Amino acid sequence: MKAFPASAVTRNASDLFEAAAVAPVVITRHHKPRFVIMSVEHYEALLRKQQGIKDVPEKGSSS
Repeated sequence: MKAFPASAVTRNASDLFEAAAVAPVVITRHHKPRFVIMSVEHYEALLRKQQGIKDVPEKGSSS
């Protein structure tokens, strides 16, 4: 998982978003993981896996 210091988020936003489109990215603060940024698709897949149900509609679903 790629990591970015919080101080670099604004300065490197395009790099951050590009990396997050591929895989989750950790945002660190004082060298400690604080946040994770990921694509909506990845987030929804995690929710479906965690819940064990399909409450979260698949991309392109009409629900």
